Amino acid sequence: QYDKAEPLYIQAIDTWKKAYGTAHPDYAMALNNLAAVYEERLQIEKSEQLYTQAKDIRKAVFGENHHDYATSLNNLGGLFARMGQFAKAETYLLQANAIWKKILKDDNPTIALGLNNLAANYRRGQMKLAEAEQLYLQSLERRKKVLGENHPLTAETENDLALLYSNLKQYKKAEPLLLGSSQKTMQG
Repeated sequence: QYDKAEPLYIQAIDTWKKAYGTAHPDYAMALNNLAAVYEERLQIEKSEQLYTQAKDIRKAVFGENHHDYATSLNNLGGLFARMGQFAKAETYLLQANAIWKKILKDDNPTIALGLNNLAANYRRGQMKLAEAEQLYLQSLERRKKVLGENHPLTAETENDLALLYSNLKQYKKAEPLLLGSSQKTMQG
C-alpha cells in the first residue's frame, strides 16, 4: 500500500506548499507522513531528510516545547534506532521524552510511548539494559493505568519487557508477560 500512499503524500506536500508555503504545520505534517512511508520502504536517506525538514519547520513554527516538535524528535530517534545508530537515537528520544514530560499531563499515553521507545532503543543496542528494564516498567505501569490491562499497547510493552528478560536469560520473568500479552493480542 505504500506505493499508493507515496504519490498522495507528494501531492499533499505540493498542495500545502502552494497554498501556505514551506513554513506551515500542515506542510510539515505531510513531510512527516511521507518520511514514514520512506522509512517503511527502507529508503533511509529520504526518510531522514524529510523527518529533519519537518522537525525544523515545527521548531520554527511552534518552538521547542510543543508536542509536534517532540514527535519529530521521536520519529528521528526511531529512524536512527532502526539504522542501528543507537547513541544518536538516544539523543533524540531523550529530548522528545523531556518535552513530553514537561508539557503533557502525567496520564497522557504519549509519555508511556516515549518511555517504551527509549527502552527499546536501549534493549536493541544492548546499551543500558538496567535502564531499559526500568523504562519498560514505567511505561507498563502508565499504560495499565491510562489505557487498561487489556489494551494492545499495554500488551506491546509487556511483550517488549519480556524480550528484554529473555535477552537477559531471565525466563521466569519473561514467561508470564509473554502469556499475558499474547492473550491480550488475541482478544484485541
